Amino acid sequence: MESKNVYFLFYKPKGVLSTMSDPSDRMTISNFTERIKYRVFPVGRLDYDSEGLIILTNDGDFSQKLGHSKLEIPRTYLVKLKFDLSEDQIKKLSSGVTLPGGKSKVLRIEKVHYGSKDHPWYRVTLTDSKNEQLRKMFENFYIDILKLKRISIGQLKLGNMNAGEILEITPAKALLAFKTQKVMEFGHRLKSRAQRQKSLKRIN
Repeated sequence: MESKNVYFLFYKPKGVLSTMSDPSDRMTISNFTERIKYRVFPVGRLDYDSEGLIILTNDGDFSQKLGHSKLEIPRTYLVKLKFDLSEDQIKKLSSGVTLPGGKSKVLRIEKVHYGSKDHPWYRVTLTDSKNEQLRKMFENFYIDILKLKRISIGQLKLGNMNAGEILEITPAKALLAFKTQKVMEFGHRLKSRAQRQKSLKRIN
């Protein structure tokens, strides 16, 4: 049974630990995976108070590459704040915030129309996969995050999934997590180089 690599998208609800067990008997991902016949584990984490997309798999190589890749895989979040961000705050978040362990910055940040209108929402994309990194960046400016929801990893999207839902995907679709603009540009360069070499061989 374990010889087959499997991949699932999981919508982690708020108030669920991104682990498979907990000594304090709090709710974990394992509470939602009872029907999965394979021994899976989460790739990366979302903090207890956050919700959204997590990949579940039994593929150790896939997990390691996604967690430690130098390809700068983007992760996109919807963030609900108490107040609007100032232009200066957006500029500083985009230029980089120095935190314990290094400097982090957002790739893109934009205000969006989402959910209730009583508080502003922003779509934020960054490549740092460290747990709670986005919250720490905002806390650096004394900005309270009221709600945080991850909606994509690479080109894998949460879509219309409901909280607690698990969706099995094919190995080919799982690779969309690595399909970033940087990877695509690298692939185009390799393809162009191969075509040029092929043309030169024909001429010679």
